[in-house]
Amino acid sequence: MKAPPSFQMSPKGIIFGCVLLTTIGLGSLGIVWLRVEISSASKEARQLEKQVSENARELRGLEEKVAKALNPSALKAMSAGRLAKLNPSCVIFVDLAELHRRKNLSPPLLLRPRQKSGTGPSLRLASR
Repeated sequence: MKAPPSFQMSPKGIIFGCVLLTTIGLGSLGIVWLRVEISSASKEARQLEKQVSENARELRGLEEKVAKALNPSALKAMSAGRLAKLNPSCVIFVDLAELHRRKNLSPPLLLRPRQKSGTGPSLRLASR
């Protein structure tokens, strides 16, 4: 018994059906792949947000420590007994011309060559 002509498939119809099923299957796989990528990206974003919040919390703590350390009363308490006023004999006054002359000088050499008897040049620490 033959199927009625409305149910018979031509080769073009079979090819079209296969192409249609393949397209739907690949589209479904693409959607699943995109969902997996989105979930992994959101997981990474959550981890980065967590790290940023931890860094911000640590920064706030450090800023509080710096603010406490730079508070004038804290500075006074830390320096109590260690700092004193200078003796007037330790103060040196320099006029403006001398200051400019000293600024234009090259930095002092700390190591100067010294001749030892018969051994050649060596270096010693220069005294100021």
